[in-house]
Amino acid sequence: MSARLPAREAPYPVEIARLLDRIMPAGMTPILLFRTLANNERLFPRFMQAGVLDRGPLSLRQRELAILRTCSLCNAEYEWGVHVAGFAERAGLSADEVRSTRLGASSDTIWGPSESAILCLCDELHTTHTLSDATWSTVRKHFDESQTLELIYIAGIYTCTAYLVNGLRLPLEEFAPGFPTREAG
Repeated sequence: MSARLPAREAPYPVEIARLLDRIMPAGMTPILLFRTLANNERLFPRFMQAGVLDRGPLSLRQRELAILRTCSLCNAEYEWGVHVAGFAERAGLSADEVRSTRLGASSDTIWGPSESAILCLCDELHTTHTLSDATWSTVRKHFDESQTLELIYIAGIYTCTAYLVNGLRLPLEEFAPGFPTREAG
């Protein structure tokens, strides 16, 4: 299957080039999602400004765990793969942990209590679009106000990103893995 819209190619308008330069590693071609969104010069800056890939109140590991779980729940294989390739190793996520973000449960013994709380938050927001008092209480045992807000925001913003990558039918990036399968060990 091919993408539903063409990706914009360089040279980019000044504002788009500035935003791409800020987020992409030097010398790397911007990812397909960014180049496709760059077709809409009004939307692209808004999307980029909504990002959470800078240093925030969560650790890189916590942030990426929430992103990977949300992308998995939304079947956003493109975005899941981009984050596995770009951040999983730096975030200290093992191959088994990455696999568990797709195929595991929040109660799996591979996760500590705070990581289980992140997964539970993502699972519940995805399923019910809210948080029960029990989940809220569990999350708050491990995360302060700022961190809790960021976790909820990540789940929301990456659900939006899933709508984009799935609706646009973006193929996997060459450097990014696809979802693991149960048979793949």
